[in-house]
Amino acid sequence: MRLTVINKLFLLFLFCFCFFNAACGQTETNKIKLSNEYARKAFELRQKGNLESAVQEQSKAVELNPNDGKLLTVLASIYISLYEQNKLKDDLQKAEIILKKALELEPGDAVGHDMLAGVFDLLGKKKEALEESEKVVKLQPGNLQSLTNLGSAQNGVGDSQSARETFKKVLQKNPNYAYALYNYAELELEAGNRAKAIELFERGGKAGAVSDNENNTKYIEICRKRLEELKSQKAKTASPK
Repeated sequence: MRLTVINKLFLLFLFCFCFFNAACGQTETNKIKLSNEYARKAFELRQKGNLESAVQEQSKAVELNPNDGKLLTVLASIYISLYEQNKLKDDLQKAEIILKKALELEPGDAVGHDMLAGVFDLLGKKKEALEESEKVVKLQPGNLQSLTNLGSAQNGVGDSQSARETFKKVLQKNPNYAYALYNYAELELEAGNRAKAIELFERGGKAGAVSDNENNTKYIEICRKRLEELKSQKAKTASPK
């Protein structure tokens, strides 16, 4: 679930960075120029939804410039998109291997760690997902999305109390952050605290007037939908047979 909230604008920036990085200072070498061209083709193919061909082109770029962590991270992100499209576990496993290599080259890449945490989560490696989420928060402590992801990872290993405290920290910074309200509500629902969950979903659903964040806007709508579902379930339960 959390992979769907990776900032699309950042991924776009990541692609552009690859092109810029490959071109700067090294444009005299045909090898780097060719790597840059493959990366550009991969970007265009991905934009068109042709993910299999995008993987091929990005892989060629990586082969020519194997020590560029950004190129590797982009390749992993394409495999993640392939997983989201086809639900093949093999694509996630490939993304895991590639991201680990990318992070060896660039251990300070918060987005790479966040992507790896999401991959671990989908593979059922909850402890590893938590460890990566903790690294992300250390690298960008003021990022509310990263902090919310940490809370989700804490809940994933069964530490619901730490998750609650993390979500509360997020909401202290921004009481209208729907992504945190959604995750907090789902946690309370899992614990059987239906009334608390409804309260949090209601808050999330009303957050739109002050939100201009794409991810937050998405979860405003999800909160509203979940609230309707819960109220519908309650109505059915109360209806006479």
